[in-house]
Amino acid sequence: MYSNHSVVLTGQEKLLQDVLGNAVESLQWRLENYDEGNDPLERGRISILLEVVSQERDKVAAGNPDHYSDLAGPRKAASDWGEPYNSVLMRSLCEVERFFRNGNTRH
Repeated sequence: MYSNHSVVLTGQEKLLQDVLGNAVESLQWRLENYDEGNDPLERGRISILLEVVSQERDKVAAGNPDHYSDLAGPRKAASDWGEPYNSVLMRSLCEVERFFRNGNTRH
């Protein structure tokens, strides 16, 4: 989704992009190392979460942090689907929400 237009993010926008990027990396790692017998989430659900979080990251990367819509829904879905609250994935989704809710964006 990245455009050909160069956008330079600074300050809080760059930090938000980095925090979202960490969540994307957590999801990508889960897909790459998926263990059907032990993973609490189905592969398809991880893919859905990856798509949603990637879209949010891409909005910020394109210079549109005001369009960030939060990850409370995806975080709740992951929890409802059986993801342990203390997992790396849940911690990374919660980190994004804490950053966002603490007023660190122009949203």
